[in-house]
Amino acid sequence: MIENRKKNSLNIIEKTVIKKYKYAQINLLTDLSNNKYIEKIQFNIPPVVPLPFDYDCNGLEILQSIIEPLKIPHPRIIDNTQNDKNTKYIMEYINGINCEEEPKEGYLYIAAEKIGEIYLKSKQNLNQLPISIVEKYDLSKSKILNYIEIISKYYKLPSINSLINYVFEKSKNQTIFVNHHDIQFKNFIYKDDLYLIDWDNVKIHPFYSDLYSLIELAHEVNADIEKIKNCYLKTSQISSITDEDIYIGGIIGSIKGVFELIIFDCPAEWIEDSYNGLIEQVKKFKF
Repeated sequence: MIENRKKNSLNIIEKTVIKKYKYAQINLLTDLSNNKYIEKIQFNIPPVVPLPFDYDCNGLEILQSIIEPLKIPHPRIIDNTQNDKNTKYIMEYINGINCEEEPKEGYLYIAAEKIGEIYLKSKQNLNQLPISIVEKYDLSKSKILNYIEIISKYYKLPSINSLINYVFEKSKNQTIFVNHHDIQFKNFIYKDDLYLIDWDNVKIHPFYSDLYSLIELAHEVNADIEKIKNCYLKTSQISSITDEDIYIGGIIGSIKGVFELIIFDCPAEWIEDSYNGLIEQVKKFKF
C-alpha cells in the first residue's frame, strides 16, 4: 500500500522496463505531465554462489550514506521503499546523450576531472561518514582474498597472494577514497555537462580503479592517455601518480568485478571477458 501511494503521488501513468536481471530491475517511469523518472529495484535474494562470509551491497544505502553526504553529484533520489523482498528507489531522469551511443574522447577527459573531484571530496570528508559504513564498503585485503578464494573455485588463477601482499603493504599509508567501480561509456550521460550514473558498485579503498578504467576506454576512441591522467591530477590535487599505481587499481578492480559477476549469475561471456582481462593484467604486472 505504501508503494502504491507513493507512485500515485507522482501520478505515474506509464512504466517501461529498461533492464531486468535476476537480482535487479530498472524501469523508466512517466507521469501525467510527461516528466520521466528512473526506478531501480534491487531484489533481496542471496547470491547464487554460497558465500562463507557476509556480502551485502545496497544501492540505496550507498547513495544515502556515502554519495549524498560527500556531496558527490548524482541523480537525485525522489522516493524509496524497502521491505523484506526488495528495495526500490525512484531517481530523477537525466535526459541527455547516453555516451555509449556516441563514445567520444572528450567525454573521457571530463570524466577524469569528475573522478578526480570525487577523490578530493573523499579525502576531505570521509571522516564524516559512520565508521560502520566505511568498513562495510571498504575493499580491504581480507575481502580481496575472500573474492580470490571464490573465483578460484570456478576459474584457474595463478598464485597471486604475494602480489596482493605487495599491493596492500604499499598502500597501507595511502588515502582511501570513493571509487565508482563501473566506469563505462554507458554510465556517462551528457547534457551540457557529464553526469556519472549507476552508483551501485561503489567501494572505498586507496586504489585508482576508476582511473585505470578510463585509460582502458581511451583505447576504444584513441583518446590521449596522458591528457586523461593530467585531467585527473588537476582536480584531485595529487602531484603525481605512477603507472604502477594505476595498474594496481586495474587489478583490484578486476578481482572485484570477476567475483561479483560470478556471484550474481551474470552471462558467461561477461565473466570470461573479465576473467581473461584479470589474467592478462596479473601476467604483465612486475613487482
